[in-house]
Amino acid sequence: MGNGYKVDLSALDEVIKKLNQVVDGMGSPKTCARYETNIPTGWFGNADFEEAEGLRTTHDGVKADIEGYIDKVQDLIVKFSSDTAQVRRNYDDQEHRTSDGVKQDTDFS
Repeated sequence: MGNGYKVDLSALDEVIKKLNQVVDGMGSPKTCARYETNIPTGWFGNADFEEAEGLRTTHDGVKADIEGYIDKVQDLIVKFSSDTAQVRRNYDDQEHRTSDGVKQDTDFS
């Protein structure tokens, strides 16, 4: 037998599982950012307070930015999870090809 290596596919499975859990867990902050941080018109003061609309508009902009950041992080984690799953499949496929090759070699001996 030659010096080879063995990839722990269960470790890759665990990484994929944990990444998916992180993405699932980010649903709550995203929902909170979207629905639980609204500032209604007039909350900072009435129309006599000129800065009230500016504060509300700025808040809405920051709120949208936070939602966008969460989306970007989720997308990045989903991509990493997908790439990890592909690597896992590639290793598994290679292991099967190698195993089949060894079986064929021993059949001819």
